[in-house]
Amino acid sequence: MELKAPAAVLLLVAVMAMPALADENLSAPNRIPDLSDFRTPQIVPGSSGTYEFSVRNRYNGTIENATLTVEIYKWATLEEAKDIGKVSSPPEMAEGVRQGYTAPAFSLGPNQTATFKMTVSTAKTTPQGTYFVRQRMDFDYNGIRLLMKSRGHFSDRQWDNATTNPNGTRAVGGINLTALAVDGILPDSSFSVKEPIPMWPLAVLVVLTVLFAALAVVFYLVEEKGHPKLKERFYKGSGKLKQARRLSEQELRKLRREVEVPPGGNKGK
Repeated sequence: MELKAPAAVLLLVAVMAMPALADENLSAPNRIPDLSDFRTPQIVPGSSGTYEFSVRNRYNGTIENATLTVEIYKWATLEEAKDIGKVSSPPEMAEGVRQGYTAPAFSLGPNQTATFKMTVSTAKTTPQGTYFVRQRMDFDYNGIRLLMKSRGHFSDRQWDNATTNPNGTRAVGGINLTALAVDGILPDSSFSVKEPIPMWPLAVLVVLTVLFAALAVVFYLVEEKGHPKLKERFYKGSGKLKQARRLSEQELRKLRREVEVPPGGNKGK
């Protein structure tokens, strides 16, 4: 069969592209979309903060019709942890619906990056602690629909099963992706809701530290080095302090004598 020139060129391009696509592992941790540059807020109850991160396409081709969903899914402190549905007055994504936000569909060319920002709002009654956030992303690549999720989308049982039995047709980085029904694992993230630490105890501590350090230097110069002018001022100051203390004690004793009633002072009246 004889091929015309344009058809032959197209066939040659397709044949040359096939090995590159075949060699691209779409689920490899260093190939899936890179979620990074997380900027997570510490929010005072009753105020809001910005949750931000970027997505970079690390594939050789363009990812298309991509959707990205971000959800607050768990609250925890050092003492306890709860699913977000069991928390009263939980934080909310201002641009989304309650604890979730889905970005408008987008596309990214090779090595292209997009930044996503969400406003997290809280109430005065929002419990203090750490709030965990999970990410989900699905998109078209080279005619295939791919789905990626972070750890927070799976129960402990599902995760343990996928990591303790990593063998499978799509086992990547010690994780059985087939068992989790995904094409890649994205990172979780978190932010905190917390009252600011009062600064006055630290200020008092700094002042006392400086004061005692200065007194230590003064005592050292007076006692060890015998600095004449400083020694004179020190003893003068000490003498004045002692004198003031003696005068205060005398005044106090005098005041006590004035208010005391002498024994038998009321007789004859």
